[in-house]
Amino acid sequence: MKIIIGAGITGATIARILAEKGNKVLVIEKENHVAGACYDIIADNLPITQFGGHIFHTNDEEVWKFVNRFTEFYPYEHRVIAYDNNLFYTLPINLLTLNQFGLESIERAKEYFKNLNFVGDNNFEERAISTIGYLLYEKFFYHYSVKQWGMEPKELPAFIFSRLPVRLNMDTRYFSDKYQGMPKNGYTKMIENMLDHENIEVRLNEKYEGHDKNIIYTGMIDEYYNYKEGQLQYRSIYHKWIREDEDNYGSATINHVSPEDLFTRTITFNHFYPHVKTNKFVTIIEYARSYNVFGGEPLYPIPTKDNLDIYNNYKSIDNDIIFAGRLGSYKYLNIDASIKLAMNIAGGLIC
Repeated sequence: MKIIIGAGITGATIARILAEKGNKVLVIEKENHVAGACYDIIADNLPITQFGGHIFHTNDEEVWKFVNRFTEFYPYEHRVIAYDNNLFYTLPINLLTLNQFGLESIERAKEYFKNLNFVGDNNFEERAISTIGYLLYEKFFYHYSVKQWGMEPKELPAFIFSRLPVRLNMDTRYFSDKYQGMPKNGYTKMIENMLDHENIEVRLNEKYEGHDKNIIYTGMIDEYYNYKEGQLQYRSIYHKWIREDEDNYGSATINHVSPEDLFTRTITFNHFYPHVKTNKFVTIIEYARSYNVFGGEPLYPIPTKDNLDIYNNYKSIDNDIIFAGRLGSYKYLNIDASIKLAMNIAGGLIC
């Protein structure tokens, strides 16, 4: 029997693939529900994710075909607005954004980026300023990142900034992947369907405290080893719900990039599911905070050098245990990347 700790997207994917190949699988989940960070509940006929907005997007056809076995997807292309001082901007940075800063043509935009001074590439701040200049960095990323990560951007690795493109066209989509959408009945239902197989047993409300060999562990790697090499840092979030008769925010996601707003963003779920008839507009106001101080859910590993050194110390302890998923690998992963890595893990375990 294969034992998987955690019934999130990673654990469920591995479990399903193994089960379909004839393996008996036991999935142990400490919460009273499956889906992990993708967990959602139905409110006002809308799937409301409890840990931030999750949009499914991928260029991987294999991943897309896999998830479509377990749910129907509504077509949806995500767009984000940045709000600062009563002004609105489209993100990622594109020609429409640049027009608001006097760069009114492709030629002027190209000239602007060509003439930027390279200040370095050693951290988030240096890469951002070298890529988009100080003005755009300070406007859209500095204050937002301080709120999101709880530290100065120069303390963060450079690759975090590279998650978002800069476009010299008017494409306002947040993602440009070939396949994009929202699961019709939410992520929890999709993952429940993944785990619905005669070879899979799921135990909820059960905290794993054993030390079996050859398990797949998708929880926090430092917690598994009782923090003996040190405690890894994570960021968490908490929400305030607003239910209104009118669409007072007007966009699925608004990033509040000003330091005056203590929250990071607002998410109005009706825009994710425009086909669904609702009586109210459901919006969450999202605040970021330290998981290590305030608790909640460990959602965002903080990949500083010190944390990665601690993680590597844990990873080297026992090669018989597979640590997977965002927490087990201490890496921020999009949903499609989590599924792809889970597929690769399962492929290596099939017997």
